[in-house]
Amino acid sequence: MKKIKNNTAEAQTWCGQEVAAGEYYTIQSHEESTWAHDATVIVDIANGAAIINNGEADIPSVAEAIDFLKGQKISLDELKDTDGNLLVRTKTTTTGWTISALPLEICTSEIEDCLSMIYSGVARTGVTQKIYDEDDVQITTEEGEINAVKTVIDFEPSYDYELMSGELRQKVRSTDPVRVWLIATPDVSEQNGGSKEIVGGINLQFVDLMDKLSVGSGSPKLMVYSDTNHTNKLRFIFKHAAGLQHEILVILYIYKA
Repeated sequence: MKKIKNNTAEAQTWCGQEVAAGEYYTIQSHEESTWAHDATVIVDIANGAAIINNGEADIPSVAEAIDFLKGQKISLDELKDTDGNLLVRTKTTTTGWTISALPLEICTSEIEDCLSMIYSGVARTGVTQKIYDEDDVQITTEEGEINAVKTVIDFEPSYDYELMSGELRQKVRSTDPVRVWLIATPDVSEQNGGSKEIVGGINLQFVDLMDKLSVGSGSPKLMVYSDTNHTNKLRFIFKHAAGLQHEILVILYIYKA
């Protein structure tokens, strides 16, 4: 059973169904696909206006609530025979979507956006780079680049995607510490299931040039686009010595339409 609660002080209408303030609506089985792919529903779950209930209790985590709404996950044990052999291959992504390897060529301490182009040579939209001084004030001139101690790259395409994994490579190995963080949905509070730390300050001094920093999970994570709540944004934060220009390649493996 799947229910949705109106967690606001006013009546809300989702998928043509009005839900009174503080009340629950039971999503019918034939409606589940419509509700699961409705952008307004997903955004309202992310901002706390809507709460998903599994028939027994509310699901406080935004990520878990969206996963539950989109379909119950099947345990691998249910897909194995008595000898433990896998019987079927689980579906990888949404029908019609394909995998893409999207590159971000980054140089720290530069005010220009990192390089990420589509096949026609045009810069990929939804990718921005900003640099900051030790007082966390944004630097906007080339003259100020020597004072940059933090480089921030935001990846926020204007479409839904599923994040599969990612990797980071360096052109040279820095002799100074270069620490990297990756935060998913940084504009959504932790209380609402956002601001998830995926990479937690790893020092690239310890990543050999013949190696790579890789992060991934066993299943893709749906990232729903919202121009108000920024629920598909990934933020890379690099902290480094003042003015250090360190060249880095990040590759994101995603599924998209």
